[in-house]
Amino acid sequence: MAAPAQVTDTVEQRLGAIEEQLSRLADAVAAMGTILGVSLDRQREIEELVDTLRADLECAAPAFRDRVRLPCPLSSRELDVLIGLSDGKVYKQIARELSLSASTVRSHAHHAYRKLDVADRAQAVLLAAERGWI
Repeated sequence: MAAPAQVTDTVEQRLGAIEEQLSRLADAVAAMGTILGVSLDRQREIEELVDTLRADLECAAPAFRDRVRLPCPLSSRELDVLIGLSDGKVYKQIARELSLSASTVRSHAHHAYRKLDVADRAQAVLLAAERGWI
């Protein structure tokens, strides 16, 4: 499981790559317009779409970055169990993979549910995924 800072760094790298791709797309649109003789109006429409995408990305990025920076209250074992549950595994499968007993896995899962204030595995997995912990 990656630390929140590592996840944030990865997000930053991906956002940078998307920004670079948008820039290349804008350059390609301009070149395409020249090569194919696309009308200037159509070229401007496409450039406006690229600008809109860029603005949408800038608006969405801070919210995503803030979401992944939330501290995780779970222990590493609780996270391991939650990751197993998110993969659709049952306690016995997770126990085998982590070299634990099924009852220990169940205890870790229930501790995680209490810490996250959720009722079941589905809610726990959803919350952890939304917050970027798994």
